[in-house]
Amino acid sequence: MPEVIKEKAHIAFTLNGEPTEVAFAPHKTLLEVLREDLGLTGTKHGCELGECGTCAILVDGRAILSCLMLGLDAEARRASPAPDPFA
Repeated sequence: MPEVIKEKAHIAFTLNGEPTEVAFAPHKTLLEVLREDLGLTGTKHGCELGECGTCAILVDGRAILSCLMLGLDAEARRASPAPDPFA
């Protein structure tokens, strides 16, 4: 279970094969955590309604829409977002 302290959630998960820990506001989507808290801008904002697929990433080997998944739900999972083409 993710740890919530002072309005921040702290989770550990595997990101692109590397163990990763991050703290963020518990209401954020995985898309927001990736872009705003981890600085990974390869995963793009689209409709933010789960209709366009722009934010699709792999979580535990399955494609999901990161705008519809809470960041808290990434605890102990494997995520592979799109690489940033400009990095």
